[in-house]
Amino acid sequence: MEGKITGVRYGEVIDNYDTTGAGRIAVKLSPEDDSKNPADLEVEAFPFMPKMFYVRPKIGEGVFVLLSTNNNGDSQRFYIGPVISQPHRMYREDAFQGGDTYQRGAPKEFDPNPYNDPDSFGAYQDGNDVAVMGRKNCDIIIKDDDIRIRAGVKVVNDESKYSVKFNETNPAFIKLKYHENELDGGNKSTVSVVADKIALMSNKSDKVGIADETNNFGLRNDLITDDQMNNILQQAYRLPYGEILVDLLKQMIAVF
Repeated sequence: MEGKITGVRYGEVIDNYDTTGAGRIAVKLSPEDDSKNPADLEVEAFPFMPKMFYVRPKIGEGVFVLLSTNNNGDSQRFYIGPVISQPHRMYREDAFQGGDTYQRGAPKEFDPNPYNDPDSFGAYQDGNDVAVMGRKNCDIIIKDDDIRIRAGVKVVNDESKYSVKFNETNPAFIKLKYHENELDGGNKSTVSVVADKIALMSNKSDKVGIADETNNFGLRNDLITDDQMNNILQQAYRLPYGEILVDLLKQMIAVF
């Protein structure tokens, strides 16, 4: 214990399923838990962050553990984490990797800086941004004058999970922008919605294309399931391009 901050420790997540739904996890600390069977460790470390901010560390990841009593590893434990060394390791970070890189003089070196990889440019937040980063390829980026909700912006190598490139082909995002200079027509604010397909639906519509006896969206986990979306894209009515609609209306006026 000598030379350590005795109230703040680092440990490995052994279990992350809390039957009470409170978000507690089991963390192995050394030397307190060295002689214990990992299966016997209780799910007792309580999340230090308020419930409004949620992330559950995966088994095998590392977390910081705050002890309610210094020098007493068996006192009430609170955790902050997981400890992720670099952004391209967000999907999952083994405890030894996270723990062996954050400390000065640690034996494990950091990976090459992912921000310097030209293939990754745009996949991560900039240094001055405020961001909520998902585990794989979704995030919310808040810049000085725009907000971006993004999905599929990263192409992740499913084998290594640590090879990340920016998806230039088919990302989906919503961008709300307040422009410093006025655009055409004196506009200062814009909203851009970009995806391969854009669906506009109402809860009170007949939900065209949803093959479901309840005629309902998948309101539990998926909101809209892949099968439902596939039916919607095949059967829903398409909006015409604005200039085509205007041209059609002009021709109708001329006929009448």
